[in-house]
Amino acid sequence: MPRLFIEGRGPVVLLIHGGPGLGSETVRPISTLLRKRHTVVRYERECAEMGSSVIEVEMARRRLGVRRLSIIAHSWGAGIASLYAATHPSRVHSLVLAHPLEISSEFCAYAERKLEIRRILTGYPRPRRDIEACSLELRLATAQWASGRNFPAPSVGDCNPRAAQAAWASLEKLCPGQNGSGYDLSTAVQKIRCRPLILSGDHDVIDSRSDADFARLTGGRLIHFRKSGHWSFLEEPSKFQSVVLAAVAERFQKQAIAVGAKSDQAIGVGA
Repeated sequence: MPRLFIEGRGPVVLLIHGGPGLGSETVRPISTLLRKRHTVVRYERECAEMGSSVIEVEMARRRLGVRRLSIIAHSWGAGIASLYAATHPSRVHSLVLAHPLEISSEFCAYAERKLEIRRILTGYPRPRRDIEACSLELRLATAQWASGRNFPAPSVGDCNPRAAQAAWASLEKLCPGQNGSGYDLSTAVQKIRCRPLILSGDHDVIDSRSDADFARLTGGRLIHFRKSGHWSFLEEPSKFQSVVLAAVAERFQKQAIAVGAKSDQAIGVGA
């Protein structure tokens, strides 16, 4: 059973952090932005394997006692959220994919090249330790990468490279690429029923075409953050807050209208 961290009051929103190999502290700033209107729940993943990570989301839903989840997922967590929404479409109320991982491995080389170019341009030496490499990548994925030494890196906690490797390997096994190598989430995301909100940073290292594919294949709405990289909730917190709160509130409002319409039909209103 994953350990839950709960803040705020109101309708429940579940946060799924990125990585892989990182902790939920990376999305804690989102709790601060939303907790005045929502009960915001984040959790520590206990499993590296992707299929087990999806099961953990369902375990969290049951423990929270809600019929349907509103999910905000960042980076790698967006892959977990997408697979959960595809597997349990009736249990997802709303879905926000904030700077999702590449929809398929064919886009990954783009990020690797971009990170290396930014590292060289900023004069950073090649990191020798995993925790240093992880922290550097987080800085170089921001809009302020050119002056990254002055940008406070998101909290990485204990970076776990073994867990990260296991997670990538399990994703490739669960959603193999069309050419037999890598991974591809394209088929899975088309099973998502709710129309997600996809947040894309103009300065992110992830190929923007991947974000566009997420939106196209799910029928979702793509929102651009012009002054952000991979961390809009740190780089443009006010915009992130307003966009996400509006999206979640809209879904709750539509649900209330739908429930009201069904009740009217049941009692014969307007007949």
